[in-house]
Amino acid sequence: KYLIYIFSAILLFTQCKDADNNNDSLTQTGYVVDEGIFPPVQYLSGRQITTVDSCQALFHKPQLFLKDSILVVVNERDNKPPIHIFKIPDFQYLGSFGKRGRGPMEFISPRIVPIEGKDIICAVYDKVNGKLYRITRNLTMQRLQIGSMENQVNHMTSIMVLNKNVLTSVRTSEKSRWISQMNVNNHEESQDIYDLSLDSRVVWPFAYLGIFCSDISKDRMVYAYNYFKVIKFMSLDAQTVKTLDFNKKGFDMATLKVPDGLDLNNLYYWGSICGGKKSVYIGLVDKSAEQYRKDREEENYYTTIEEYTWNGKAIKKIILDKEGKFVVDEKNQKIYLLSFFDDPPFFVYDMDKK
Repeated sequence: KYLIYIFSAILLFTQCKDADNNNDSLTQTGYVVDEGIFPPVQYLSGRQITTVDSCQALFHKPQLFLKDSILVVVNERDNKPPIHIFKIPDFQYLGSFGKRGRGPMEFISPRIVPIEGKDIICAVYDKVNGKLYRITRNLTMQRLQIGSMENQVNHMTSIMVLNKNVLTSVRTSEKSRWISQMNVNNHEESQDIYDLSLDSRVVWPFAYLGIFCSDISKDRMVYAYNYFKVIKFMSLDAQTVKTLDFNKKGFDMATLKVPDGLDLNNLYYWGSICGGKKSVYIGLVDKSAEQYRKDREEENYYTTIEEYTWNGKAIKKIILDKEGKFVVDEKNQKIYLLSFFDDPPFFVYDMDKK
């Protein structure tokens, strides 16, 4: 009888724990979860878009952004236009913007910035030049005046989102990385709102590198770490934070004393992160850098995607048969991938609607 009571209590605790791990609210703070919260993995095969002109050489460190039927591809390759516009689903080439340099309409290290506005596709920020441009739906590029922020570029590592006059970014400090907010018209109103460090013993900011996205309409932003299997789901003011910690292999502090030591750690969330109206989709590697290089040498190419709600509830895990950067078209249930190793580089995947 007592054994029955004990077994029932254990079962109840386990069920409550599982429910906690996968609840769809942002009221929880931080807890450890396990990968059993995901349904079985879905494997998808892509269809190569052969109508696109041979353009693989154009893309280096590509970024993808999708708004309605417009796909923006940004790259950093020397002596090539950094911004390319396509119309999906047929990948019709609409045009390119800019060139490499420090003058007007020129970029050194461009970054896509989501921005509100029905006549605007997105903005592009150059973290070296400190210039911000918006791309309109009629395919023009307009300079946005950002006041004295250009003097702050060395402190700004990545822009997350532009909401009204506030830029939310990730910046690097001496010991950590911070989510910061700055008024584009008055940088004196800037403030650090969230410390992204995870372990008080790890005081090197590059250990906390990650990928992120946001949705202004949902008041959400998401940060997924490269070297920790940890994801943070946050309100835009970072007052409410939900942390998923998958409790995988921890960061090896000894690597901080070794040249190129980061590569000795497991690489977790890397590559793409894409926010839709319903879900956020995060690229997962989950292997050592050494194994990652070995897979590439053996041409063992694939892309793993984890899907969550904006509140951090796990939905599904998807594996694509090509490796590259991706965006998700929830309306048409498609995934568009820019392959690192194929020419033409674009592939389309039909999502499983189950």
